[in-house]
Amino acid sequence: GNIWSTVPVAQGSYANLSGTSMAAPQVAGAAALIRLAHPMWTVEQVKTALMNTGAVLMDTTGVPYSPRLQGAGRINVYNALHTDVTVTSQLDGKAAVALGSVESWQTDPITFPLVLHNAGSTDVSYDVTGTVQWVNAGGTATSYAIAGATFAASPSSVTVPAGGSRTVSIQID
Repeated sequence: GNIWSTVPVAQGSYANLSGTSMAAPQVAGAAALIRLAHPMWTVEQVKTALMNTGAVLMDTTGVPYSPRLQGAGRINVYNALHTDVTVTSQLDGKAAVALGSVESWQTDPITFPLVLHNAGSTDVSYDVTGTVQWVNAGGTATSYAIAGATFAASPSSVTVPAGGSRTVSIQID
């Protein structure tokens, strides 16, 4: 989306703009609000809360836009402030898994572990689902579901206990 921003008076004083120049101050402001509400959180915890609670946007065919096109989604400060459960990669503790370009995906399944952390006082249950897609970054960047590719989570349903963690293994084949 666009942000209503100031521009030079000669250009009309205000304009709808988009891109990194508009996103950076919006994300910084959201992070500042979260840090204010949770002063003991680390920068990485603030980032994880923002990334985990972003609203995933869908294209006109109902396929979620790839993170390569939308990042982690549209920021939802309310959800980031009130989330008890965060998800990180077991490999590096980050809120994202960078698969890069995987040429052998058709013959070698991709597997990676995710850790769900529950800082809340009640158990939380999830059904783990996902899509497998590729991004055509040439011209107008577009996400496409990969026909025949499968997403599997083990376990496919998980309950994360209050104050605890659970690991889910993801396999893309």
